[in-house]
Amino acid sequence: MQSKRGEERHATTASGLRPASAFVAVGAVLLAVSGRAAHLALFAPGEQPKPLTTVTAPWPRFELTDRTGRPLAVSIECFDVTASPRSLWRSHTPDRIANALAGELLDEPAASLLARMLPPPPEGEPVGLVRVEAPRLLRFDGDAASAVDAWLRDGALDGGGDGPIEGVWLWPLGDGSYTLEWAPALALGAEARLRHLGESGLDRPDRWTLRLLSDLASLVEAAHPDGLPGEVAEALGDARRAERGALLREEIWAELMPTTFRVVRRKVEPVVAYALHERLTAEVVSPWQLQLVPRLDRRHPTRPDDVAPVAPTDDLGELPPAVEDDAFSILGHWGVLGEDAALGRARAERDHAPHRLEWYGAPDPVERRAWELETEWRPWSGLELLCATELARPRWEELVDAPRTYERLQRSVARDRRVRWERKRVPDYFRSAADALEVPRCETTLDAELQQVVHAELRTLLEEFKAAVAQAIVVDVATGDVLAVDGVYGYDISGFAPVRHVFTPGSTMKAVVMAIALDQGHVSPEEGFQTYAPVGIRVEGRHIREALGAPEEAEVTAAEGLAYSVNAVLVQVGLRVPAAVLRGKLLSLGYAQRPDAGVGPESVGHVPPLDRHGSWSRKYAHASVCFGHEVGVTLWQHAQALATIARGGRYLPLRLLRAVEQEGERWELVEPE
Repeated sequence: MQSKRGEERHATTASGLRPASAFVAVGAVLLAVSGRAAHLALFAPGEQPKPLTTVTAPWPRFELTDRTGRPLAVSIECFDVTASPRSLWRSHTPDRIANALAGELLDEPAASLLARMLPPPPEGEPVGLVRVEAPRLLRFDGDAASAVDAWLRDGALDGGGDGPIEGVWLWPLGDGSYTLEWAPALALGAEARLRHLGESGLDRPDRWTLRLLSDLASLVEAAHPDGLPGEVAEALGDARRAERGALLREEIWAELMPTTFRVVRRKVEPVVAYALHERLTAEVVSPWQLQLVPRLDRRHPTRPDDVAPVAPTDDLGELPPAVEDDAFSILGHWGVLGEDAALGRARAERDHAPHRLEWYGAPDPVERRAWELETEWRPWSGLELLCATELARPRWEELVDAPRTYERLQRSVARDRRVRWERKRVPDYFRSAADALEVPRCETTLDAELQQVVHAELRTLLEEFKAAVAQAIVVDVATGDVLAVDGVYGYDISGFAPVRHVFTPGSTMKAVVMAIALDQGHVSPEEGFQTYAPVGIRVEGRHIREALGAPEEAEVTAAEGLAYSVNAVLVQVGLRVPAAVLRGKLLSLGYAQRPDAGVGPESVGHVPPLDRHGSWSRKYAHASVCFGHEVGVTLWQHAQALATIARGGRYLPLRLLRAVEQEGERWELVEPE
């Protein structure tokens, strides 16, 4: 017994330390921790987390005015509601969130909002249906398909389920295998959660989603006894079993819910947005799932109320047709692309303009670019595009990069005191604001009242003459300023007609031909020419007649031939100018060249090319050009050339912008001669 007690006195702890030594070790650890904490608090470099946050308000890059200061384009703050279906439906009930949105957006039913919070349905299928289009994991055949079918009918893998899983079905792929299609609103709805999980399914919606994905993960692994597909296996890597299960569920969920981003509603007013924010907070919806993105709604005060400055809607960037009562189509379009158009354009840019995509840091550059095109409002055409292009130049960098910022202080309180705040939210406190510079104003050359008069006149002409297209441009010859420009159409036309529509100038080209001949010394105004009235002139066997009203005198001067638009006179004058010289002068005046007006897609028009001998056929091309045939021009090109002649031969590009103003300063925009 004595020996045993001695052994007890000399016993050690389970770790091998004697009791006294254990206390010493614990004390040493505590001392080390205390020393480290003191060092971090008193001596170590670094700083405490800052509760101050800075928010940048949306800031319009510019406004547009006419030459008298009348507003043409302004921006008003609003919000877009955007959702991530893949994040949102993992932990929320679709119907509940849709009803919450509809409760604030009173002008739209919950069903249409829900449709935009889900992936778009397969072509020809009802809204709300999602099908796995390119399954890697969710592909089942033979016994695997039977196992999935049994799971869907019973509701559990072990045969002890709570009834069928509604809203999920097997879909044949046509090669003997099956995948899944499902209706998330039905499969993840409150009724399904309540039936399978009871009240806990309503309190924790993510539990039902987790159960579905866990069951599917087991079915997927059983369907691939030889290992998962290569890409998935590589993604899972050497993860531990618990992590592997979570990663596999993520891969399955990505196939079931392929859409990572959708725009639910655009242009929500700030007051409604605030109420919507409160409702989403009460529903514990995180910004990663559904958020309000601050935007600027572009308004064109001079355009009809029903004309929205929308963006192109197809993959090629073609612009929507003009509206009859819109006198200011020259302002162009400002907005975002639709979902399909954004994806199509992103794919096209990947192949033809890869520099526009973010290749580093983005999981999918095409998807990221499509998201930008779908959410970031921008100018697409017209004066909006022209001004944005001008202000993108380095000289304006300081003007367009000074948005308004707000600072707020986030209050920190102990966790056990947070419940004292309503909805468990700790309020933020406004601290300060930094005002932005005045928004730059781009002063255009347009006269708004004259623009309206021109449009009304064109509408009258279109109806009176049953024309296909009517166009007009008013130019200040001395400066090249465009005071008004418009086009109206009897049919849908893409783009802005004055720079896009090509027509045959006819007799209006005679002034250009005569000016070139005078400039080259091939004719004088007083020189006499035969009119060949009344039968018309013949050129190498080709008979060229006169229009109605041509003079009947046998001979007129060159000046009279131009004044009375005599074909015979201009053909004789024009044939004196070598074809290569005549064509070169036409090109130098801007014909068959893009004018770079900057308002959208442009046509180059047409001037006949020289033949292999460096000339034209005198009988056809050369003679026809002399009275404006075999030539295709746009209104912009033709006005630019005629203004050059009226100006005495000094070439100035037509312009639509004349100055930029900000904070009382003004910078004139002078085009090079």
